[in-house]
Amino acid sequence: TQYMKDSYYAETYFEHLYGAEGEKAIAADEVKTKMNDNFVVANVLTASYTSEMKDDEKTALKDKFNGYLAELQGGKRTFEAIYKEYNDVKEEEEESHEGHDHEANPHPKDEYASIIGAKDTGYDAEYYDAVKAMATGEMKIIELENNAGLVLVVKQDIKADKYYLESLDSTARHTLKDEEFNKTVEDYAKGLKPDVSDYAINQFKVKEIKEPEYQ
Repeated sequence: TQYMKDSYYAETYFEHLYGAEGEKAIAADEVKTKMNDNFVVANVLTASYTSEMKDDEKTALKDKFNGYLAELQGGKRTFEAIYKEYNDVKEEEEESHEGHDHEANPHPKDEYASIIGAKDTGYDAEYYDAVKAMATGEMKIIELENNAGLVLVVKQDIKADKYYLESLDSTARHTLKDEEFNKTVEDYAKGLKPDVSDYAINQFKVKEIKEPEYQ
């Protein structure tokens, strides 16, 4: 409980310093630039190879993804349709999803889009650089490192949806100022002096302290 309280206090203090109206407020353009430099948005369909899969099974899965890619590029199917088919999304699940209060819970224009971030952003993905280099609207299949699987990607434009500017605002600010903020807290902590009550501790005469030995 105390840990969670401290976390909230720390976040509140960070916002007090570096939020949009903070004492050391970061310019909106700087936040937007940081977001655009460190995050991308794309439709992502991932298939992982398991240790039990045989080569012919991996080939079949790759053929399926190549088929999906051809359908997308040819305009025959939407990413939503392919996503639902691959993940076996049932009609009742879709109806439940549609019942959510979107006014109370802001959501992206494309509900099937995913945020992909650079290293240490909290949205890290090994294929970030590959997606970052793609053009908006470009589609491709990326093979994961160590033959781990496949990723079908349809690059979107993160700048075209203000949802991301709002939802990634705090993350971008932390990326910009976490190092400075942590140093500020550490420097303050170093200046704290312990308040020792001699009355409370003088009654304890500790001698010959023996530390246990561990292997």
